[in-house]
Amino acid sequence: MKLSEIKRKQIIEAAAEEFRSAGFNGTSMDKVAARANVSKRTVYNHFPSKDALFNGIVDYMLNMLSEATAIEYSSERNVREQLTELARREIELLSTPQFIDLARAVIAEGIHSPEKMQEASEQFAGIEDNLSQWFDAAAADGKLATSDGQFASNHFIGMLKTFCFWPQLIKNQPFPDSTEIEHIIETSVSMFVNYYEKKN
Repeated sequence: MKLSEIKRKQIIEAAAEEFRSAGFNGTSMDKVAARANVSKRTVYNHFPSKDALFNGIVDYMLNMLSEATAIEYSSERNVREQLTELARREIELLSTPQFIDLARAVIAEGIHSPEKMQEASEQFAGIEDNLSQWFDAAAADGKLATSDGQFASNHFIGMLKTFCFWPQLIKNQPFPDSTEIEHIIETSVSMFVNYYEKKN
């Protein structure tokens, strides 16, 4: 990773902490620079305004989500096996404290600024559309009985987030341990396949 990329990452993480603790209006570029241990000029070189900084947080989260869910459907692999891989990758992302902190910062600001949340939601919807293509492809291949890949995608990911995102984000609960994660993945995949698997 280049030095400029390292600095940008430091700034984004610092900004997320500031937005979460002080809110958008209570955050200054000076505070972000101090928390990131960089100069104020460095912050402005990467982000010319607080709005740009907030958008940077959203873009960073989008990239993390995009990498985690970048799985192509394979007609040569078992659907259950592919869903298990997808679940593991999703939970691995959701388990990172960094991602939780970023999510808290975005949601906290979204409460005070609905227009920012609306814009962020539209961007996240784009990532969800990409993920839904896997479910559409599985349906087109005759492996899943659904005409709405987006709904099926939300259904599957929603089961995972019930245990591995929302309790940690809202209630600050500890993340499930490895044994619990295996149980969550196994039962979520089984429930999904039992309902959506195309019966011949």
